[in-house]
Formats: sequence, structure tokens, C-alpha cells
Amino acid sequence: MNKQSRKLTVVRHFSHKPVASLPLKGQLLEEAGFKVGSQVNVIVRKGCLVILASGASEG
Repeated sequence: MNKQSRKLTVVRHFSHKPVASLPLKGQLLEEAGFKVGSQVNVIVRKGCLVILASGASEG
């Protein structure tokens, strides 16, 4: 696995009811343009999440 990709595990997060959660953190995010405090767009498709930094467009 190279620096551009990472395997993560979907975990269970408990608030009022258990829901799936995917923790994303680390230098990889900032290197990809996701700065602390910035907004993101999340596109959801079956079996796929696309996370775009604010101002980025889906290619």
C-alpha cells in the first residue's frame, strides 16, 4: 500500500443508537488539501464515498 492509499476499518460509534463510523485523521488529509477548519463535500454512492476539499470539483 502506498502513501496515497490507506486501509481503514469501519467501526461502531455509539450516541443514541449504534451507527457506522470511519475515523479519518493524519498528515495524509492535510497533504491532500484538507486543512483544519475547512469544509468538505461528501458524495455518497453505493459502495463508494467521495470526499472533496472545499473548492474542489468532481472530475
